[in-house]
Amino acid sequence: MCMLPYTNSEDTGKVEIDTKNVFIECTGTSFENVSIALNILTTTLADMGGEIYSMEIVYQDKTIVTPDLSPKEMKLDLDYANKLLGLNLNKTQAAELLSRMGYDVKSDNNGQKVLVPAWRDDILHQTDIAEDIAIAYGYENFEAIIPKVATVAEESEFGKFKKKIVYLLVGLNMLELSTYHITNKKVLNDKMLTNTEVIELENSLNEDYSVLRSWMIPLLMEVLSRNTHYEYPQNVFEIGRTFSKDDSSETRIKEINRLAVVLSSKDVDFTSIKQVVNYVTSNLGIECSYQELNHDSFIKGRCASIAVYGMSIGFLGEISPEVLSNFNIELPSVALELDVNVLFRIVKGEN
Repeated sequence: MCMLPYTNSEDTGKVEIDTKNVFIECTGTSFENVSIALNILTTTLADMGGEIYSMEIVYQDKTIVTPDLSPKEMKLDLDYANKLLGLNLNKTQAAELLSRMGYDVKSDNNGQKVLVPAWRDDILHQTDIAEDIAIAYGYENFEAIIPKVATVAEESEFGKFKKKIVYLLVGLNMLELSTYHITNKKVLNDKMLTNTEVIELENSLNEDYSVLRSWMIPLLMEVLSRNTHYEYPQNVFEIGRTFSKDDSSETRIKEINRLAVVLSSKDVDFTSIKQVVNYVTSNLGIECSYQELNHDSFIKGRCASIAVYGMSIGFLGEISPEVLSNFNIELPSVALELDVNVLFRIVKGEN
């Protein structure tokens, strides 16, 4: 029998009811993936009463024995599981429940470790272990508890704040976009003539979607580049999340809500985009100031930082001709980008 995919042959590989010996071959481009597939298939046949025989695979520099059914070790975070499930299990009880799900549990000076069976490739996080504890415990045994605090569902203050900004910009005859969180370095940096730090994906499927976006304007420029055949002016905006490295957070990633606006037509200039900022901030009841800023994506002398009460909230300016050429945009374009999180805190009086 051959994986991947399953194939059969009438002469040498046909499996019939009276077949006693089966040779399983897993073929693929990832040794880890085919090893997992081999483990799942062989242990399934073993559960049906079969015996597993291993074989040696000889490479130039090493020899590997397959299948390798050695369990994977994961530290058991019992406090996390109890908090997630609303239980108060001790180590003995947790070990007993996990044993029902096919795990072994061992204890040492560093606490309890769960030995995850080789065929359980779905166990990736403490949440997965907690889920199996819940299954063994029995969902029917969980006590339904009515919250002591009665609440009424309501849109968050930040959600209302973002909606207000959206209404203001739609009122200026702008089109709201929703672009992808994932893009590539060419769009974020090469075409924009910048070198911003980006977070790369470990398991990206292709180069077009390989990094998390670090700022918003490049994604709007990319949209405009694909719509040059439509009539102008083209005025677009988006409020979305950007991502940057932050070693102090659990995920080591900081997420920021930002507003980006791009105006493209034969008549736009620095004043056009500045008027947009003034319109939004004045309707939010705040005043902003501007200071000249050098930014590689913008024309020198036609770019400025935006500050409120001395606190920087973003930047705006006229896109440089080279950037426009990189995106195949023939008409002048101006853009702005603001940190909506900071702007919200300022409006709320928290800064």
